[in-house]
Amino acid sequence: MKFFVSSLIVATLASCSSHSDSDLTEPVVSAQSATEEFTQLDIKKEEQGFDESLITKVEVERVFELRESGKVYLIDTRPSLFFLRGHIFGAESLPLKHFDTMYLEKESEIKQAVSEGKKIVIYCASEKCPDSYEMATRFAKKGISSSVFKGGWSLWKQTGLE
Repeated sequence: MKFFVSSLIVATLASCSSHSDSDLTEPVVSAQSATEEFTQLDIKKEEQGFDESLITKVEVERVFELRESGKVYLIDTRPSLFFLRGHIFGAESLPLKHFDTMYLEKESEIKQAVSEGKKIVIYCASEKCPDSYEMATRFAKKGISSSVFKGGWSLWKQTGLE
């Protein structure tokens, strides 16, 4: 049974988009490299033809404030298995891999949250995970503003907020 569960976790990790084995051993990026990464993402946004102002960044303290005040719709982009193992309280699971089908299921809920003035905040596993940004671009293409919590589940756990 242990082997099966371990195999399942390895298979799920392998299905995460654009992660490599080296991502698991490399140190967390510095603030300067994170800034460079977002600069590169800004260039990518312009090339993709959507309103780049629809995507913003949000820090862990602000995510906490928004959650406590009920003014956020949190989206966890990680695979469902990881969401089930732990997530930010109140977050909805919307794995990037299943965005097209699951967005249709949650579309009215998301639009309701936006109409209530809630901020859409998207997060992934960690600062190195590109899935939250990729999902934010998909929202932007639909005309929906969102914020990327770049530190993700890893930073949330490190801060001890749950």
